Amino acid sequence: MMRTGLDAWRVRSAGFPAEWTDAEKLRFLVNYAVLAPSKYNAQPWLFEICSDSLDIIRDRSWALREADPEGRELILSCGASLLNLSVAARHFGYAVQIQTFPWPGDRYSLARLRLSPLSRDKAKPKSPLAGRASNCLCSANSTNWAAAEPFDDDCFEAIRNRCTSRRPFRTGAPPEEAMGACVEAVFAYGAWFHFIRDEPARRAVAQLVAQGDREQMANKLLRRELRRWTHSRRGRSRDGFRVSRYGLYGAMSLLTPGFSALFWVFNLGRLNAAHDRRLAEKGPVLAVLGTELDNPQAWLSAGQALQQVLRRATVAGLSASFFNQPIEVGHLRNGLCQLAKRTGFPQILLRPGYGEPARHTPRRHAKEVVYSMRTLVLDRGAESGFDQMDAQTARQSFVVNIELGLHARPCALLVKTLRPFRSDVLVEANGEEASGHSIMGLMMLAAGLGSVITITITGEDAPQAMAAIGRLFVTRFADAYGSSRDSRDPKLL
Repeated sequence: MMRTGLDAWRVRSAGFPAEWTDAEKLRFLVNYAVLAPSKYNAQPWLFEICSDSLDIIRDRSWALREADPEGRELILSCGASLLNLSVAARHFGYAVQIQTFPWPGDRYSLARLRLSPLSRDKAKPKSPLAGRASNCLCSANSTNWAAAEPFDDDCFEAIRNRCTSRRPFRTGAPPEEAMGACVEAVFAYGAWFHFIRDEPARRAVAQLVAQGDREQMANKLLRRELRRWTHSRRGRSRDGFRVSRYGLYGAMSLLTPGFSALFWVFNLGRLNAAHDRRLAEKGPVLAVLGTELDNPQAWLSAGQALQQVLRRATVAGLSASFFNQPIEVGHLRNGLCQLAKRTGFPQILLRPGYGEPARHTPRRHAKEVVYSMRTLVLDRGAESGFDQMDAQTARQSFVVNIELGLHARPCALLVKTLRPFRSDVLVEANGEEASGHSIMGLMMLAAGLGSVITITITGEDAPQAMAAIGRLFVTRFADAYGSSRDSRDPKLL
């Protein structure tokens, strides 16, 4: 039976491997992590599982260079998946120990999770995340136990029931109780959440949304990027979004190839701006989620806060959609903050309300985004398992999976990645050896596509350095190219 991108939403809690190892439990919990929202439904995450821990890795090969050049929304999405993991673990009777940014100098690993029986959670002191505002934006490389919260099955099922809706909402405003629950939910993550209810302020925000649309769509490279992520309702892609987002439903979705081509040929900013402005103005209420700081740690916390809000809204029967244009266009961001009458940095602009049920977007299956340093397969870049010879020596063989081989850009990225580590790195290929700290030496190995290279690392931080190299191969050295999806699919170049 053929599996589709919508199968990911049909995960059932009955399949939880309660009697198996922590690694298998974490692998199952990833089924809930992949249901988090992400811009363009890019799903920019990977999950590295060791014997008793899981690392959330930002997958830069699915990054959006034009729409999200700083990677802010990428980290927000990974924060939302982190929250899903925590909620699912609690549902199955486990507390989650979370260490954010566990490896200093590692630009990929965002958080490390470990499971513990829930009874141990009671013995731990309250997490700083249980406080408010400044107490919650813990520094990088910090470890906390996920804050406890009132929990029921509805909160857990909201992970699967949540859906983004771009359709018009009914005029009735959400009840005060539901809005209060959303405001309260974000405090534990150092964020603030403000509802914009009066009509003049909503019209002003709608103006910012429309202006952001026009400025973004004037960028031809951004339109090209948007085109890549647009597909038909009948398409089999497990990422991206349906053209129905722009009002084409049913048989009209067959026009998707021609419709998406318009993004590249023509500037449809005015039409898109008018559509979004109308939705924002007619919505009963708008909401802004923000933080006091604007750095990767704050973005990760904001992503968790966002998913908490979406869960609470789903339980209350609300739908929501995103209007982040005023945040993505830098000079409009301060205007949104003033309209929200808050200090700090807006991270998300939401349109909550009551509307017709929307369809889920496709998702890549958990097995497609999970890997292990000991069980990497050939098509993800590694030939053999992680061979740690002793406490200070590690050896790993990789298959070069870049179309042009290890040329200047990936060699420079490899050297840059190894810079924070103190270990010695030796790279072998084609019978030659070179230092992992020399760009010219690595280029002289002439390791082309399909070549096998063996890396030996000696030093006190050898395992961490090898893990960082492994992530480069898993993401196909995406940071060396800087464009979304290009390193994975040469046809898009």
